[in-house]
Amino acid sequence: NIKRKELTWPEKILAEKKLHELKVIEIGKAVQGHGGGWGILDTANTLEISPALMAQDLQLANALEKHPELAMEKNKSAAYRRMQTLREKDIEKELSARLKISISAECLIKGRCEIEMSKMAAESIDLIVTDPPWGIDITNSLQGQDWESKGFAGKGFEDGKHKTFELLGNVFKECYRVLKMNTHMYVFYGIQFQDEIVLLLSQAGFYIQPTPLIWYKGSGGQAGTEYQYTKSYEPILYCLKGKRPLSVSGKTDVFEIDRVPAQNKIHPTEKPRRLLKIMIEQSSRPGDIVLDPFGGSCATVFAAFEAQRIGKAIECSDEYYNASIVALNKFMEERK
Repeated sequence: NIKRKELTWPEKILAEKKLHELKVIEIGKAVQGHGGGWGILDTANTLEISPALMAQDLQLANALEKHPELAMEKNKSAAYRRMQTLREKDIEKELSARLKISISAECLIKGRCEIEMSKMAAESIDLIVTDPPWGIDITNSLQGQDWESKGFAGKGFEDGKHKTFELLGNVFKECYRVLKMNTHMYVFYGIQFQDEIVLLLSQAGFYIQPTPLIWYKGSGGQAGTEYQYTKSYEPILYCLKGKRPLSVSGKTDVFEIDRVPAQNKIHPTEKPRRLLKIMIEQSSRPGDIVLDPFGGSCATVFAAFEAQRIGKAIECSDEYYNASIVALNKFMEERK
């Protein structure tokens, strides 16, 4: 004994499990309320540890056999926490396989988001992913240009700075109200207005991660000039109501995903479903309700459905709403 090597924590709990199993084989399994047999209490008394610790060690030993990577954790406490996370993922995977998420025209809501959201119950939404107006005054920036060629549905589109920030101040408060506690929200925005948007979100009650997530869109898009670089990314604010861990830890905050090809877009600022799906899966569970208050192409609804979530989107434009209904019908037909 004076020269023996100290057992690692995985070796120790696996040895405890083996002892427990051998005793059960030898004496029989204890049945609560009937006396006799060998149980966790007996193994705990033999090893002179508490029954609660013994039960935890047996759970961890069983988890080690299913997830050998747990042995890489530095101690039992860290491994036990990791085991709980893995167990939740196993439950999610099983739940996802059983779920039958239905998608219909009811997922798309026609109207102004600040009005439609006011009709929703408090703490009824599990996640919000949205791309609101940026306040860059697209009406003036495209003056004299062909609106249809730019993809904007008519000249009624407004996103002047004053009106946009007034709208977002109201909408972000509604977002906070309808979100459940311990949930997330992702907001695409114009980085030139980061201070204003962060202030509005903070005033609504959100905690905002100090550095934005980055969607790197690759080549294409708005070309640069001899004085400007070509624009190839968009920032995303990651906001929290309460405290909720991400589904998978350690993921990078830069998403390198190609933009939606122009010929496939419903809306000029449409985001790729693959990008939206990453955020949805990181911040919700199968069966959860995901809302996009500024629907546009309603791509969030489709991405949510693909991730086994219930997607809802609000869109005020007749043209984009009708185009989304057509796309929704096609989406449902393809999955029959």
